[in-house]
Amino acid sequence: MIRKFFKKKIFLGISTMAVLVTLTGTCNMVTYASEGVGMADTANDGIMPHSDIIEWRFKEINGDLYRRLYNYTQECWIGEWEFYAKGHDN
Repeated sequence: MIRKFFKKKIFLGISTMAVLVTLTGTCNMVTYASEGVGMADTANDGIMPHSDIIEWRFKEINGDLYRRLYNYTQECWIGEWEFYAKGHDN
């Protein structure tokens, strides 16, 4: 009889502690981001692109408009000149 009583008390105590720990762990905590702490400094403090900058370049041949891709990051052409639009003669 006494053993059952102590088992119930121990079980009730452990259960109560588990509930308290669970409730305490769910309290709201406010955190703020820090500015540049632990970040390695680079030689260039500007923005460094992660992808190449590629845009169209245009030229006119005999009144017709042609286009070709140019990679500004690597400073090289991509592909061949392709017809873009028919020009008009005045």
